[in-house]
Amino acid sequence: MSGEKKKYYHYTSEENGYIKQSTKTGNGRGDDARHGSGVYLTKMPPTERQSDIAKNNYMGGWKKQERLGKVDKAIEIECGSSASDQESDRDIGVYRGDLDIRTRGFKIHDVKKK
Repeated sequence: MSGEKKKYYHYTSEENGYIKQSTKTGNGRGDDARHGSGVYLTKMPPTERQSDIAKNNYMGGWKKQERLGKVDKAIEIECGSSASDQESDRDIGVYRGDLDIRTRGFKIHDVKKK
């Protein structure tokens, strides 16, 4: 079933048609791409608690990222083999490269605080 589409979500503070990839700095400090360069996704839907999504996406810095609104919007994207699930205790998928959502089906959801 390699052509099967999987539903992922990218959480953000703003709506636009282009998601820039996170990059690995290689120095261990300030890395925003622990699993390599790419757009970070999750299968956690926006119906989950906002704090749980923030914990999944940002680990130790989740409270600050939640306050900054980094999980206020969810962009629902269907990806095939272009996104891969990562070995982790968190729910993480990575799309390698920048992601132009205007070229694929997507929906934008507001995430409500619970």
